[in-house]
Amino acid sequence: MKKYKTIIILIFLLSYILIPISLFCLLEGKIITRLLYSLLIFLALVLVSEFIFNILNNKFFNKKLKFDKSFRKDDIYFTSHPYLPYEMKKNMSFTNKAKANYKNLKFDYYFPSLSTNNLGFANGIDGSREVKIQKEKDIFRINCLGGSTTGNYLEYKDVVYSYPLLLEKLIHDNNGDKKVEVNNFGQGGYNSAEVLINFLFKVLHTNPDMIILYIGYNDIRSYLTKNFKNDYSHFRKNIDLSNLGFFLNNHLPNINLNFYKYLLQKLSVRNSLLDVVSKGELDVNQNPKKGLQVFKNNLESIITICKAKNITLILSSFCKNENKVDNENFLGQKFLEIVDQENKIIKELSKKHNCDFVDNENLIEKNDENFVDSIHFSHLGMEKIAKNFFKKVKIYLDH
Repeated sequence: MKKYKTIIILIFLLSYILIPISLFCLLEGKIITRLLYSLLIFLALVLVSEFIFNILNNKFFNKKLKFDKSFRKDDIYFTSHPYLPYEMKKNMSFTNKAKANYKNLKFDYYFPSLSTNNLGFANGIDGSREVKIQKEKDIFRINCLGGSTTGNYLEYKDVVYSYPLLLEKLIHDNNGDKKVEVNNFGQGGYNSAEVLINFLFKVLHTNPDMIILYIGYNDIRSYLTKNFKNDYSHFRKNIDLSNLGFFLNNHLPNINLNFYKYLLQKLSVRNSLLDVVSKGELDVNQNPKKGLQVFKNNLESIITICKAKNITLILSSFCKNENKVDNENFLGQKFLEIVDQENKIIKELSKKHNCDFVDNENLIEKNDENFVDSIHFSHLGMEKIAKNFFKKVKIYLDH
């Protein structure tokens, strides 16, 4: 169904024009009369749709709807990459401050205004802080790798939060004499294969002293996609900037009707990037064993390279909040079960290769104070994971 979502919505929108046109062609009589009837049918379809949608929205969803027509093709902040499904453009503003849309939030969050830096990552307080390839000799460089749980930013009471930002502040507050920078190399949606490629082609060249790897969850859909392949080619494809969704974002008019804006939100590539770069048919009953082995291999490659380059590596278990997933949500429950298997692999690898390990899954309490959804942290959760990593990092800074 997801594969044809854009076409289905487009046909639905076109029906508001096609039905009146068909009526005009089928009716007999004067052109003015037929035109009037067609126009009345068009208005009736629009008004009835708006009325029904507003009732349903107020009763069940209560969503504030917005369609940003400034989001044109040139404003898309992702671009293609020869070895990755997508990457963020360099030195580009990509968000304006906006209210966060998480469900049942305990706190009043915003997504802050952010830009990307010289390497195409959101780094530092506003995202634009550069990472110099030629590192200064007296700087201890810590690079944080992962998906959206690493790259995520939140603003609460005019303070911007991300766990790498908070970790850097803890270090500066407690180790004032040593120059330490903590860089955010997290990219939303990246799985272990993409984190590995990102590590090889971008992160490694910045000559880090320490890597913090917080990873999990994003590989799982590939485990459960039919015709599994070790390189994830059964599941991933490069971003297609000629995609129909991009075209519609450019050309559909902005009309002040809630049901229309809702449909356009569903079409927006901004809200469905992973759909654009994913393929294959999901099979929830597929055994994830092959995929978990690939996950293990990818992590072991990062570990081996860090050992060879004399880079300190800190691994972590991946946190999940089961309370945010309904018991009847079979797919959601399945994902959480597989995260447990990923965490087992991470812990085994840390022992096998004598890597530092922080068991954040068991250290951070699973409640609505620490999480905004099943895997992403609130500002309090970010503070806690930063503190947990700091305890391990401090050991190296004290020597």
